[in-house]
Amino acid sequence: MAERLTVDQEVVGSSPIRHPTDNEAGMQSRLLHLMMATMSKIVITTIRNTPVLLMDSISYIDEGDRGAFVVSGSHGGISSARYALGVPLAGVVFNDAGIGKDEAGIAGLALLDTTGTPALAVAHTSARIGDAADAWESGVISAANRCAAARGVTVGMSVQAAANHLLERPA
Repeated sequence: MAERLTVDQEVVGSSPIRHPTDNEAGMQSRLLHLMMATMSKIVITTIRNTPVLLMDSISYIDEGDRGAFVVSGSHGGISSARYALGVPLAGVVFNDAGIGKDEAGIAGLALLDTTGTPALAVAHTSARIGDAADAWESGVISAANRCAAARGVTVGMSVQAAANHLLERPA
């Protein structure tokens, strides 16, 4: 099992949240990227008792991640979705990797519909491929599978808004 680190406290409902100053936010971002450079996965926050995991590669997923919401830096193709199929998840985010020929960069999202797993992709222009922290911080949803769309996730949402939306409204 890969090592985990928790870097935030639980987010519940509409609890007041103190927003960091620009300098604090910049320091938090740099710290997050430094931690991701040395660890395979990080619990970035918890929403309604569901851990939100960042992992640069979906291949780091293991049975200990059961029930988590995973933000990966991997492309959303069929091979990546197969990793996500191996462990029941509350949801998963990939990078659309430019979408590509025959929509290969997001083809795995439909595969995850078969298990009722909400699956999303961020625009490759909004987050670096292979960088889950960047997807969490600045990713913009470019595609959602039917399961996620049925629960109200829309193209153009931030990853953080989509995660909150899905986890605050369980199926």
